Amino acid sequence: MIAEISKMPLYQQVKEDIKSAIQQGKYQPKEKIPPEPALSEQYAVSRITVRRAVEYLCSEGYLVKIHG
Repeated sequence: MIAEISKMPLYQQVKEDIKSAIQQGKYQPKEKIPPEPALSEQYAVSRITVRRAVEYLCSEGYLVKIHG
């Protein structure tokens, strides 16, 4: 979970946690991660924060967004 007190922005904490889960094999290639509302609840942050974390993970090549 996200540390209560951290100098790292929330979106970055969420990004790092999801990235770690990917690297540890919690999410397999081509497997969907939980939807934004579920992640928002899991990390106790806004959907905007989750969306920002996901966007960064996409730009870093850890996730791919597929619409539809």
